[in-house]
Amino acid sequence: MSACKDYVARHGVHRAIEAAVLEVLRTRPGNPILAISKLLITDAEYAEAVRYTFANADYNGLAKRYQNPQENWDRFQRLLVSIDQPFRALKCVHIAGTNGKGTTSALCEQMLRSSGVSVGLYTSPHLHSFRERIRINGALVSKQAIVDAMRIVRPAVEALGYASPFEKLTALALVCFRNAGVEWAVLETGLGGRWDCTNHCSPLVCGVTRIGVRPAPERARARAYLVRGRTTR
Repeated sequence: MSACKDYVARHGVHRAIEAAVLEVLRTRPGNPILAISKLLITDAEYAEAVRYTFANADYNGLAKRYQNPQENWDRFQRLLVSIDQPFRALKCVHIAGTNGKGTTSALCEQMLRSSGVSVGLYTSPHLHSFRERIRINGALVSKQAIVDAMRIVRPAVEALGYASPFEKLTALALVCFRNAGVEWAVLETGLGGRWDCTNHCSPLVCGVTRIGVRPAPERARARAYLVRGRTTR
C-alpha cells in the first residue's frame, strides 16, 4: 500500500483525479457518485478508443497503407458505406499542400464559425491530446463523443478486416461531425494526393497551400491530378 501511495504522489495522480472529480461536481449532479463512476468508465473507453486507433500503426516505408493504393481506396469507400456515408451530411472544405495546410484549415474553420455556421475541423497530428485532431465549433471533441463514434467505426473496420490508423481517424472524425450535426467540415489531408482518404469527399471549397520539392515525383503527379480533378468538377 505504501508503494502505491508513493507512486500516486510521485506522478501527481491525485491531482489529476481531483481535477476530474471537481469538473464533474461543478455541474452539481443529482447523484455525484454515479456521475463520477460514469466519468471513470468513459475515460477507460476513451483510452481504449485511442489505443485501437493506433494499434496497427506501421511507420515502415513498406507498410500496407503504401501498397496497392487502388485497393486501399476501394476498402475505405466500403468503410464509408458501412457507416452510412457521413460525408453526405457535410459541406466540406478540403485543404492540401506540403506546408501550411494545418494553419489554413484552422483559419477556414474560424472564418466559417465567425459567419455563424456550425463547423467541424479535422487536422493532424496532435500535440498534447488526441482530441485536438477533431474539433467541433472550436472546442476539442469530447471523450464521450469519441467513445460514441468508435462504437460505430470499430465494428465496421473489423468487418472489413483492416484500416490504417489514418483511415480509422478519418472515419471517426466524420462520424463525430455527423453526430454533432455540424453543417460544415474543414478537412486537412494526410499525405495528400489522389489516394488520400479525405479525397473521398466532394468539397464545395478546395485549397492548396505551398507545395515543396520534397515529395517524390509520383506524389507530385498525384497532387497535380487532385487539382485537375477538383477544378474540372
